[in-house]
Amino acid sequence: MNRNVLIITLLLGIGIPLYLLFDPGKDTPHATATPVARPQTSVPVSPQPDLEAQAAARRAAMRAEYAKLEQARTEVRQQLGRLKAGIWKLRVPPEQARVIEKRLYQGHVLLQNPPLLGAFSGLEDLSRELQKVNLVRADLEHLAREIEADG
Repeated sequence: MNRNVLIITLLLGIGIPLYLLFDPGKDTPHATATPVARPQTSVPVSPQPDLEAQAAARRAAMRAEYAKLEQARTEVRQQLGRLKAGIWKLRVPPEQARVIEKRLYQGHVLLQNPPLLGAFSGLEDLSRELQKVNLVRADLEHLAREIEADG
């Protein structure tokens, strides 16, 4: 073994236990002092309960509206699946096929990366998104009726 490594190992082996045994920081008064208790003041801190109640009501209304939006998205997803299965072996002219493809694509784009609840700033935004989803759903239902009439 190298002589320098042996000396360093011995110094560390003896130095660390001695340091832990005779720690000079143990006797300092600031290390063992208890924290000073501050007097409590009785100033009422009221963070405007009206604003908190309004914010809670707004969040609850947004959650309810978002639940409706999620239900509408689920219905669009199911409608797209039914249409896809229904037109799988359907023979249509190329012009009509492009129209059907475009309408189905609009539904898929709407569902591709749906905004989450935190992405909306208010009920108005949620209502607009719900209207978009409902319009696409109505269009897909109309498309399904057209396909059944042609089929």
